[in-house]
Amino acid sequence: MSEYCKAAATFDTLEVVAQNFNTWFVGVDFSINYSDALLWYEDIVPADLWIGSSEYGIAIVWQIPQNGFNPIVVLRTSVLWTGTCHCGAPPQVVTVGGYIGLPHPMAVRWPDYQEFDVLGATSSICAEPVSVHSTTWGSIKALYR
Repeated sequence: MSEYCKAAATFDTLEVVAQNFNTWFVGVDFSINYSDALLWYEDIVPADLWIGSSEYGIAIVWQIPQNGFNPIVVLRTSVLWTGTCHCGAPPQVVTVGGYIGLPHPMAVRWPDYQEFDVLGATSSICAEPVSVHSTTWGSIKALYR
């Protein structure tokens, strides 16, 4: 997703990525708290079975264990920009949180099928630009002499 606002009625795709699970897993459950600048449209789930929606809570399972030692896209969701994004205001966020009634996302480990907590990350839209200045390595070293 672009970090800057788009025109109203423009579609975009967001991805939820399982990263640093460091184990094999067969399921995840979470919800997405969308910014007012985005309107949820649909979920595209690359899995065998799911129930719910990312907007309120979604549980996703696979018949074949997934390799959590590498990043894996567990969900793509289509959103519509509403036109209420104002980049002069503080950054607006999209947060991955817990499934219905849970404080944080969960995953199911394979082969023992035990649930474990995962961190739901936050992404900013309309984030402030980061200032950079073109220089040389020698100039940077001189600052610390």
